Amino acid sequence: MTWVLLLIACYVSALESITYRPLQWQQLNFLHTTDTHGWLAGHLNPTYGADWGDYLSFVSHMRNYSDENNMDLIVVDTGDYHDGTGISDITNPRGRELLPIMRELDVDLITLGNHELYVGAITIDTVKQMADYYGEKFIIANVEIWDEEKNDYVTFAPRYRRFTTPKNGLNVLALGFMFDFTGNSNISRLTPVEESVQQEWFFQAMTAAPFPDVILVVTHIPIRDTNEIDALHKAVREYYPDTPIQIFGGHSHIRDYVVLDDNATALESGRYGETLGFASIGGFESYDYSFERRYIDFSKKSFYYHSNKTEDNFMTEQGLRVREQLTNLSNTYNLSDVYGYVPNDYYLAQTPYASNNSLLTLVENKILPRLKGTVGRDDKPRMIIVNSGAFRYHLEAGNYTLDTQFQIAPFDTYWIYFKDLPVRLARIVVPLLNGVPENIHANREKFTRDLADSNAEGSTRMTGKRPKGYVTCDDYGCDGDDVYHSGGKIHPLPNVITSVQNLDSDLNLVTETDTIDLVSLKFVAPFIQAVLPNTTALTYEEYGGIMLRELITEYVVENWGNKVV
Repeated sequence: MTWVLLLIACYVSALESITYRPLQWQQLNFLHTTDTHGWLAGHLNPTYGADWGDYLSFVSHMRNYSDENNMDLIVVDTGDYHDGTGISDITNPRGRELLPIMRELDVDLITLGNHELYVGAITIDTVKQMADYYGEKFIIANVEIWDEEKNDYVTFAPRYRRFTTPKNGLNVLALGFMFDFTGNSNISRLTPVEESVQQEWFFQAMTAAPFPDVILVVTHIPIRDTNEIDALHKAVREYYPDTPIQIFGGHSHIRDYVVLDDNATALESGRYGETLGFASIGGFESYDYSFERRYIDFSKKSFYYHSNKTEDNFMTEQGLRVREQLTNLSNTYNLSDVYGYVPNDYYLAQTPYASNNSLLTLVENKILPRLKGTVGRDDKPRMIIVNSGAFRYHLEAGNYTLDTQFQIAPFDTYWIYFKDLPVRLARIVVPLLNGVPENIHANREKFTRDLADSNAEGSTRMTGKRPKGYVTCDDYGCDGDDVYHSGGKIHPLPNVITSVQNLDSDLNLVTETDTIDLVSLKFVAPFIQAVLPNTTALTYEEYGGIMLRELITEYVVENWGNKVV
């Protein structure tokens, strides 16, 4: 018993030795979320275990702190609320009951993401539930929506906002933009960023009095090495060469901070309710501006630390009420119903593809062969292709719930097939698709800036054990994460994975004149048509079968459904 107690004591000591970097408050401060994708109920991993109720409580405490210290705080969100969990995706349209909980946030500036634009019904719901609700705080300059009464496209929301901060009286000009997205439904219309900043509205926004003390650009755009950010920075600087600019980005699901010039920076704050971005600007009286940033783990402990609160006095009445709403929503749709117990973790990029703990390998070898179409050709030679971007999160060891199903594969997926494709073409499809890194890859999050460098803080004295998490290196160095983490290597993923069935030998050994059914997700079909040579007339048909997420659940039930904890 003594050694057990000693082990417990050592474990508690390790937890208590977490070292935090404090927030660097200045005159003007920001809290930034982006790409939450429905993750309002928190993660099983306590490093990102805070829920939306915790966040709302944190915002309240931060506003009180800034007010008491004569500082300004601006709360920002830059879109992609949908597609990621059962809470966001089980309703029709997706997000119908998510958005009322999201808009409990006392936000100052908010914009939309591309996941609000794929489906017309979701776009309309976003206008009604978010843009109309937030009014002048919801800004987007280069997205329009179809108006049936006017028989024309009209502005989705205000293109920009002007306001004055309450404590320091700073004149703020804020603009909202979406990246040059082309996958929207016809209910909306997008103008490329570079074209939008040449329009009359932009001239009026830039030249109207009073002149701004600071310019904020809230975007759903990756902030590093993108033409859209470069165009925005250049366009603003033509009117205001020295005014401080703070850009907020999104879409690529990473922590990042980019220095654009001496008085302009850009912040991107991760994904999936894992990160809360913090930024600050000072030096407005002297015009000698200073910029700071921090990436806050979306955890209860980080929120307690930065708000100087404890578990006993942290939660606000609003936070508790919203937590109850999340619980009720989960219960209403049975999102916590358990289908089985997953014995091991199966990762996306945290383990090498083709390893035993690779989710993609599990899908290739065990799950895709289970697909049953509705065209009576399941016994024919076939090759199934799925893009890795169809998977949004890893499969964690433990209870597999209805919510888990949406977390792993939230998209509505439909199967098609190219009937009797010559084997000579089937052999080259996967190599060709995996050689096109941008197009097919675009639907999968990127981790390139969250480098696994646990020695980045080697000069800092550490005690205890570092928790696993992001170790971020950006233009300011590798000290932006609020918690000293121990990172892990991020491995490259193929654009597509494949599973071959009903062949007597390896595909490469089959006679070229033989044929095979090429089955894929409908999303992948245009890419297959694009990469195959001299096949412009190649057509596909519906194959049928249950959705990818349901196929995964079916496997879990049949193989791991006998144990629940």
